[in-house]
Amino acid sequence: MNSTSLGHRLVRHLAVAAVAGLATSASSEIVWRAVNLTIPGTTNGLYLNVVTGAFNTTGGTGSTVPGWDVNPWSSTTLNFFNPTAPTGGVYMRLTSGGAPASGVSNLAGGTIIGSASTWSSGGAQTTGPGAFVFNSSNNLVGFRFNNEATGTLHYGWMRISLSGTLQGQPRRVVEYAYESQPGASITAGELPPCRADLDGNGLVGGGDLAVLLGEWGDPCCGADLNGDGLVNAADITVLLGEWSTQCSPVLNGLAPTGGSILGGTEVVLSGRHLAAASEVAFGGVPATDVEAVDGTTVVAVVPARKSVGTVDVSVTTPFGTVTLAGGFNYTSPVPWATILEVAPDPAVVTNASLRNAIIATGLPWRVRDNASQIEMLLVPPGTFMMGCSPSLQYGCNSAENPVHQVTLTQAYYLGRYEVTQAQWTAVMGSNPSAFQSASAQVPAAQVPLRPVERVSWNMIQGFETATGLRLPTEAEWEYACRAGTTTAFNNGSNDDATLGTLAWFYSNSGSQTRPVGQKLANALGLHDMHGNVFEWVEDWYGSNYYAQSPAVDPPGPISGSYRLLRGGSWLYGSDLCRASNRGSIEPGAGINVFGFRVARTP
Repeated sequence: MNSTSLGHRLVRHLAVAAVAGLATSASSEIVWRAVNLTIPGTTNGLYLNVVTGAFNTTGGTGSTVPGWDVNPWSSTTLNFFNPTAPTGGVYMRLTSGGAPASGVSNLAGGTIIGSASTWSSGGAQTTGPGAFVFNSSNNLVGFRFNNEATGTLHYGWMRISLSGTLQGQPRRVVEYAYESQPGASITAGELPPCRADLDGNGLVGGGDLAVLLGEWGDPCCGADLNGDGLVNAADITVLLGEWSTQCSPVLNGLAPTGGSILGGTEVVLSGRHLAAASEVAFGGVPATDVEAVDGTTVVAVVPARKSVGTVDVSVTTPFGTVTLAGGFNYTSPVPWATILEVAPDPAVVTNASLRNAIIATGLPWRVRDNASQIEMLLVPPGTFMMGCSPSLQYGCNSAENPVHQVTLTQAYYLGRYEVTQAQWTAVMGSNPSAFQSASAQVPAAQVPLRPVERVSWNMIQGFETATGLRLPTEAEWEYACRAGTTTAFNNGSNDDATLGTLAWFYSNSGSQTRPVGQKLANALGLHDMHGNVFEWVEDWYGSNYYAQSPAVDPPGPISGSYRLLRGGSWLYGSDLCRASNRGSIEPGAGINVFGFRVARTP
């Protein structure tokens, strides 16, 4: 084999091995790899990691390369060395005992050298179990060793092809098997089933014969089924002995092992007999874009899921289904929140364009903030006309002009409701609100659901610090309030007579706040954006700011004497409830018409 073909083969195997994750698997399924790599030079090693399935080559002694170094250290030993073991340099040494060995068949047994040893100096034997058995007829070395990091036993075997003495060239690990629980491979010399399935389609037949004939005479390739260092008639005999054997799929691992519940994560699955894979499922839900790359690799795109947590992963071929228990962990793309709904509900987000924009963000639509237990809805990025929207009864103030285009480039979360008395008290420990008593319209059980009021902008800063939440900017507030509309009210109307379906204001409030969420939501699913209590926003107030406002993500004036309030309240008329109305007052003021709604950047 030339160096180019060696490199290609090694890269292919490394790609598979990197996703194997065998050490964490609870399965006792034998994991099989056709390695069959010729390593030139007396100092080079083939690094075979029997815990993870990864292997590599290096031109040096390998002291910084993870894995098990299969390399003759002297004429009488064969070393399996792990230079990066957690406890610091552990290796297994197989000794031939006696004069320089004439071949691998002289290997008979060995010891495990403990954590105090190094690659060259040796060390004390561990008390953990360690045994090696050699089967000369198949050039097999069976091993059992104790993982000192976890205290668990591991079992397996390697088939080694060496020519001449132990220091002779070439030398190869033709194949190996590994399992984390005792089973078939604990018996040295037992070959893996279906080793003749060279094309990986799960059926030993003509395709495998074609692979073998394509490597005929090659001293280095995977079709060397009997491990004698040459692909020839003896390997055809092995293949014919397994002819028509149906090979069940084997799933070793996958990478990555986790991803968002929104789905879309591309996962590489590794194993054997996978070339004919017809379906990959995560928690019983079929994946999309399934592609069997070859017999050892399948690529699939993870489907969406409604909740976080681990699920089983399965691969189905014509010859069976294999399942990796708990193989994939669905995670939240917003770690500060609990996801309530991934996709927007069309009955709530009634604007189709907004629904599509929400989905396009790749973020969950409805979440609950973990620190405050406040429910929040995703507002997608977008462009709108900000400023004056007169109603039929009331015009605009000068500070609402000029109307100007604003683009918000980032999605953000906004409280579905105004912050309630119960939510404020849970975080801050006391309730500043004036309306803490039941009334004819608000029974005692619903009082905690009234919006908190008598909070100043300054007081809210403590709430933000405690929760990691923030106030929306003025532009964010108005964009969310409008929810795609351009009218005075977010029901698409300029008629003041329609406000009563959306808001608690002077005409219908009974001179008090009301529990949040009792009026109709806007097209984004947000309630009480009109009325109930004025809502503080982050910006300083500037009466002429709109004339100089940036067109993209306007932050408001850099300084000022007053902070802004939006949305109107229970005490005032429809004029102050219009979507474009702007109110302002000192940030230290807190009266019974002032409340707020929280925001958060994902």
